[in-house]
Amino acid sequence: MQSSVPLSLTETDALLAKAALKASQSDFSGAFPLYIKAAQAYLHLSRTLTLERGQAAKDLSELKARCREKASQALQRAEQIKGAKDTPGESSSPPPVKPVRRDRFSIEEQYAVIDQSSRINKFKVTPWKSPLSNSEFTSPHLFVDPAGLLSLSPTQTNQLLKWIRPSSMGAGSGFIMLMEQMSPEDIVQDAVTNCSVIAALAVCWQHHQRFNSKLCISSIYPQDESGNPRLSQNGMYAAKLLINGAPRQIIVIDDRLPVGKAGRLLCASTASTNTLWPALLEKAYLKVLGGYDFPGSNSAFDIYALTGWIPEQLDFRSSSFQREKTWNRLVTGFDAGHCVFTLGTGEEVRRQPRAMKLISRHNYAVLAVEESSNGRNVKVFNPWRTPIPQSSSGSGVAVASAGELTASCHWIDWDEACQIFDTGFLNWDPGRLFSFTRAFHGVWSSDHKISDRTLK
Repeated sequence: MQSSVPLSLTETDALLAKAALKASQSDFSGAFPLYIKAAQAYLHLSRTLTLERGQAAKDLSELKARCREKASQALQRAEQIKGAKDTPGESSSPPPVKPVRRDRFSIEEQYAVIDQSSRINKFKVTPWKSPLSNSEFTSPHLFVDPAGLLSLSPTQTNQLLKWIRPSSMGAGSGFIMLMEQMSPEDIVQDAVTNCSVIAALAVCWQHHQRFNSKLCISSIYPQDESGNPRLSQNGMYAAKLLINGAPRQIIVIDDRLPVGKAGRLLCASTASTNTLWPALLEKAYLKVLGGYDFPGSNSAFDIYALTGWIPEQLDFRSSSFQREKTWNRLVTGFDAGHCVFTLGTGEEVRRQPRAMKLISRHNYAVLAVEESSNGRNVKVFNPWRTPIPQSSSGSGVAVASAGELTASCHWIDWDEACQIFDTGFLNWDPGRLFSFTRAFHGVWSSDHKISDRTLK
């Protein structure tokens, strides 16, 4: 099996030279696979080479063009060898060459598949290689995303007053990137119909507070020495998200955020502070999905994209759902920090719980799971809250006190939760589940036949 480490340009040049040497010695069976491997390596380099320090963009473009040319040459020579072998009736034909076994796990093959899936909603989301250097976030000029402002939902459009830039407002703006004491219940949803995203942010932040895991916040750049996100001087931010099966570098967003006529952010915000990371991570994710006019998904999918934690969906309505077994797995995994948990309602809420009023087709964060003498209970948080602003910080964005918020976090009995919610969503830490992992990326036709089912 081929190495999972891609060849450098120097190594690829040496490989091509070795193939040419074997061909000159009439060792065509030896030359043929080397030409194929060199062609694959050159194509991979033509897609993945990046600017080195001090290198001009023109030089990089010329280098990539050279790699494509070399790949073409290597492939032509391989085809010449195979063509000569297949020519009938020529005594001068080279001896038969052994067929090259296609290694679909090779770095070149895998990257080619990932590259094919990189175009999403007009954006090229390139595979993640390494974070941007801190110098990228300290340029003297404010960064403006060339993709423009994110599209707004109709509700946001009706309420929009202006777009603000925290980076242009100075140290007295009141905006901060991170506050460790912030409660998960402070992360709220406003005019965007993305309850699944906000529920995902809340449970990830709650996990970080319990285990110092940096779950989801480690996806935001720039970062300080501790790996926590920090404010960007020029308003540029990058996010690492798992999209279409691979970590992607979402470059780039700026820090322009919509503010409504009531004076509060019309996106993910925090109830009692102007903490920015929820709004920025939401913006990066929704940029990939097409903008703030987001139809919603489910929180398990969103958590997977934000963290890479493996999703599991529980259908509480299914006859095969095992309530007791699921509770035991949930308590064990949640207490150990191996999973996070969210809940979802269906098209209609069949009956309301005693503790809180539920909304149909809505996602809820579970912030605690507890088994005690009081029974088996889950702490359910509704992220959709609309406080009436009474005060504001130096940013001009309203901040509500805790007393002005509608209570939206309640304990619900596990048996009752299984009856009133339609779905549960678990996300599991793959690092805890598996000692060894290997990812495979493949492509198949949409009408590919699998057993008696056809993929559509």
